[in-house]
Amino acid sequence: MESSEEDLVTLVKKEVERIKQSDEMRAEYMSFLLELQDQRYEGIIEGIERTACNMLKENMPLELIAKVTNLPLERIRALQTEDN
Repeated sequence: MESSEEDLVTLVKKEVERIKQSDEMRAEYMSFLLELQDQRYEGIIEGIERTACNMLKENMPLELIAKVTNLPLERIRALQTEDN
């Protein structure tokens, strides 16, 4: 590794350590991670609901849709009325 690369690596390592030691930065990082997890969860639910809607369009039985998507039957019925 060249000297400039080593300097950059050292600088990055020092900055990472500084951030790790900062309670404020740690809290911000945790908040950011929680927000990402929430968005991921919402995306998964949205995908499952889209799948259920596609199955509804194919006139599949509600009970089968519930079984395949693991959504409550009430939610599938709600999706059915929302889609119409």
